[in-house]
Amino acid sequence: MLKTSFFGKNARAITLLIHSVILIILFVLFLNSSYSLSTTILAILSSNSALITLIASATLIFRYYSEDKTSDLILSIGFFGLTIIEFFHTLILSGALNPFIRNAVSVQNWSWFISQLFFSVFILISIISEKISVSGLHPEKYKKVHLYIIILCLIIATSFLALHLPEFHNQRYLLMFIPAAIFLFNSGYLFHTKNWKKNIFEFWLLYTMINAFIYQALFIPFSETLFDIKYFIAQILKGFTYSGVLFGLASYFYKNLQDYENQKQRLKLEKIDRMHAEKVLRSYRSYNELILRSTAEGILGLDLNGKHIFVNPAGEKILGYSAEELIGKSSHLTWHRMKPDGTVYPQKECVIFNALALNREIAKGEDIFWTKDGKKLFVDYVVSPLLRENENIGTVVLFSDISKSKQHEDELRKKSHVIDQSPLSVVITNLSGDIEYVNPGFTKNSGYLPEEVIGKNPRLLNAGVIGITDFKDMWHKLLNGKTWHGELLNRKKNGSLVWEDAIISPIKDSAGQNTHYVAIKNDISEQKKLVQNLYDKQVNLEKAQKIAKLRSWEWNIALDIINITHTADEKSNFKKIKNHNALKKLIKRIIDINDQENLIRFASQVMLGEKIDAFEFKIRKQDGSFAWIRSLPVEIKTYSSEKKPLTMVGAFQDITESKSIQIQLKKYNEALEQSNKELQEFAFIASHDLQEPLRKVATFAERIEKNSPNLNIAGKESLWRMQKALERMRTLLNDLLAYSRLSTTQNKYVLFALEDIVKDVIQYFDAPIKKNGIRIKTGRLNSIYADPAKIRMLLHNLLSNAIKYQKTDEQTVIEISSSIEKAQTGTKNICTIIIKDNGIGFDEKYLNKIFIPFQRLHSRTEYEGTGIGLAICKKIVETHGGTISAKSEPAKGASFIVSIPTD
Repeated sequence: MLKTSFFGKNARAITLLIHSVILIILFVLFLNSSYSLSTTILAILSSNSALITLIASATLIFRYYSEDKTSDLILSIGFFGLTIIEFFHTLILSGALNPFIRNAVSVQNWSWFISQLFFSVFILISIISEKISVSGLHPEKYKKVHLYIIILCLIIATSFLALHLPEFHNQRYLLMFIPAAIFLFNSGYLFHTKNWKKNIFEFWLLYTMINAFIYQALFIPFSETLFDIKYFIAQILKGFTYSGVLFGLASYFYKNLQDYENQKQRLKLEKIDRMHAEKVLRSYRSYNELILRSTAEGILGLDLNGKHIFVNPAGEKILGYSAEELIGKSSHLTWHRMKPDGTVYPQKECVIFNALALNREIAKGEDIFWTKDGKKLFVDYVVSPLLRENENIGTVVLFSDISKSKQHEDELRKKSHVIDQSPLSVVITNLSGDIEYVNPGFTKNSGYLPEEVIGKNPRLLNAGVIGITDFKDMWHKLLNGKTWHGELLNRKKNGSLVWEDAIISPIKDSAGQNTHYVAIKNDISEQKKLVQNLYDKQVNLEKAQKIAKLRSWEWNIALDIINITHTADEKSNFKKIKNHNALKKLIKRIIDINDQENLIRFASQVMLGEKIDAFEFKIRKQDGSFAWIRSLPVEIKTYSSEKKPLTMVGAFQDITESKSIQIQLKKYNEALEQSNKELQEFAFIASHDLQEPLRKVATFAERIEKNSPNLNIAGKESLWRMQKALERMRTLLNDLLAYSRLSTTQNKYVLFALEDIVKDVIQYFDAPIKKNGIRIKTGRLNSIYADPAKIRMLLHNLLSNAIKYQKTDEQTVIEISSSIEKAQTGTKNICTIIIKDNGIGFDEKYLNKIFIPFQRLHSRTEYEGTGIGLAICKKIVETHGGTISAKSEPAKGASFIVSIPTD
């Protein structure tokens, strides 16, 4: 290409050097030459120069309008001025102005000087203008500077027009060096900037400046006449000089044309790439828009001022605003304007707006949003920065309506409060029967704290009285999804017995499957005691009635005399009453007003011969109180000859106490029925409405487990603690289950070798034994007649304790042995099993305490455990009719001695 060959960086410098050398050689060759030319040739050369400058001026104007460079405008003005001067110069050389001027030579010299001065100054001004344009001046100041430069140029150029021509002619040699000096300065500056190496126009401009300097400094000052060879060469070089600018512009436009074609091709390729990218982008945008419109969560886009720039359909639906109502509006003043209590929410206190103002990476939480119709919404929100090319241009708010969830939580909280405040005992277990929840009423009624029973089986409360409750019927109903209602005899923590009316119901999930059981129990010990007392009194009363002498009465109808007798009981409510004048008076005196008419009617019926069964009524005693009387059937003792009754006899008994008991029993039965009704209602709530919180607990546990890698240290520690608590709960439940089963399951006696059981137990603890370097020594181990499963559990717990309570500063040694001795009484032998260790030991004053459930000598942080292991051991030994004891001293180990009867 042209640029890489002749117009390459090195080629351009060599071209300038060769051209300059040739011109200098021409100067030397023609310095003393006296050859003369005609004015016609010179006029033709001058007219060519005028034409070239005119074309250059027009081209520069075109370039100015295309690139808006003020330096091009200055050059265009300069070349247009040169056109006028060259045209004037042509007129002088052609002789057209001879009639108007006296000295053509002098005017010719003057016009040459003016043209070159004008040319050099405008080139200098354009260079200065270009320098200013890249200096970063304000556009207004930039225009003013160029205007000043143009005015200064015109002043400098026109000032020489005022020179007196004869004086100018005398000093022309000196003045001719002024434009040469400017040409030399321009050449030096252009060469120094080195832009000519990469800019074709500046290369040709440098070429013209070097040409101009050579003919202005070497040829014109040494020309003696207008027509000598030096002047002629100067005219030719001037034409080349002007042509250099024109050729530079042509090269510039040619290069631009090439660049334009290349750019067209590049733009075409870019257009194809852009169309493909836009197609892909439209596809992505379509998917993104589909996702934004399909998501159930509301999404809001906010600018840096907190104004809406986007809202998805879910956001419109949740807030009640249309997109048109939100776009461009302040987010805080629309849906975040008020606090939960309805007061104004200052923007400076707004968490979401502060996250936007502080350019936080993320902010999340729960808050209140307000809908268009003024409703309050509970929302769960996340605020994230909206980035474009790593620049924050706003915020994205992702939120979801949790109002129903909050409302449900409030309802659950209220129901939970009802359960917590209920005086009834509420117990929730899993399907294995392990306790997961107890309410404060349970603690108050049983004496057990929640941590003492959580994870354990409710059998620990069982009083151990066999046959009281039909557990098979209970489990049959529960496993079939039905509710069981019955009475339980349980034991409190303090050892006292308590009767409880219990309703146990299954809790089902959405699929109808049992997930938990809830038991609602009411202490009916007092009612049971009262019922028993009433029953006992009723029995005694019936016996007394059989052996007691009943009070009797006799009414002489003819004489209207009533005789009332009584027993020898001095505590009787009746005194001897006789010789009452009339039955009606007697009735009105001692009979309750509500029963008077009935008694009179009964007496009349007896008088008519009708049979009257026993009946009850109230009488007023002498002290003013009332007593209940039961009258036995009345009979007519004697009749007159006319068959009219003469004497009427009967018997009665004071049933005040029995009646009182019956009334109390009725009240208690009514209260018990009401209590049972409330229990059933409460069981319905517990078995149905507690399903949701249990599902919530399960869901939250799964979420915590799934997101545990993203938890911070505190969260992971909480999760670890929760898992440890659950592990303790399961262990405790298993222990409680085992403990409770000991009371409900019969021993399965078989003859077996203790050695086999011991080997199995040691094998079970193989890992901790090897890890801690524990040494196990076994002595003689007999065969015994007992329940092998329970004996395995016994040895398992005792060996577990020996391993757990070992010392850290010496090797642990555990010895296991047994022996059989003849019992002092009875026909069975006694097998004694001893497990001895050299662990931390204990003070024997706590010997009785260690076999009580949940009694610990050490805190859980020191040694893990449920506190029920030794209680299980004691229960196993007792079910076998044996005993268990221990010998120990602190820091000297412990020996547990088990004695079990065996054949």
